[in-house]
Amino acid sequence: MFFVFLYPYLEEISMARVFIDKSKCIKCGSCVAVCPDVFIFDDEGYSAISEEYRVSSPYTGEIPDFLYICAKEASDHCSMYAIVVEK
Repeated sequence: MFFVFLYPYLEEISMARVFIDKSKCIKCGSCVAVCPDVFIFDDEGYSAISEEYRVSSPYTGEIPDFLYICAKEASDHCSMYAIVVEK
């Protein structure tokens, strides 16, 4: 019932895009440590976007605005500059 009242506002939630360049990832796990809600490890140990937020591949996603700061901090901690977060 709670969502019935929020429905008109759900379309207004802004999203941020997250991209991981797998070729730059060194499997250090800093992004997963900083922002586990957005980043996970894939089967090969590379960083990937959580299935909940994936768009077209494990390395491309859209996250709700409230996770932007978390994802941006993970991007800032990436020593290989493999993560891009855009609003």
